[in-house]
Amino acid sequence: MPDLSDRSITAWLAKLPEDVRSALAVEGEVASEGSGGLSAALGGVTPFDVPDLVRVHAGDVRSFGRARRVRLMAWMANSAPEPAPVFARLTDGRSVADGGEGEGSGGASEVGVLFLEDIRALAKALGPRLARLMASAPTMEAVIQSAFTLESDVDFRQGGMR
Repeated sequence: MPDLSDRSITAWLAKLPEDVRSALAVEGEVASEGSGGLSAALGGVTPFDVPDLVRVHAGDVRSFGRARRVRLMAWMANSAPEPAPVFARLTDGRSVADGGEGEGSGGASEVGVLFLEDIRALAKALGPRLARLMASAPTMEAVIQSAFTLESDVDFRQGGMR
């Protein structure tokens, strides 16, 4: 389980690029841990336990703030052998205990929406960064080189030069 204390979250945010940090922390502030019940309950759990725990401690999840929730999701993604089913249960508002069939209790759909909004905010912050990486000079050079190679191969198969 990651350290979700104020000290740890503040140190983690300080290491992030400014654009990502501003998407995760409101005015650079770290939100509270709430009552601390969720932080205590998360000790020694697996990622598969988290969707139910966040529903039981919905108030703490709201207090956590985006940075703490994203840090929790990063731990889940890194620790679960297959994170997709865990994230589906985390964000869809259904309880794992009820087999994912109906609405969970304790503000389940609200908690799922919070995590979805966090994922969207992170994607929005990272989108331009990824686009710049994809359109970098080395990438564009590789695309141009591939186009020339493909054109040469097509000309060769059609009987030689034009």
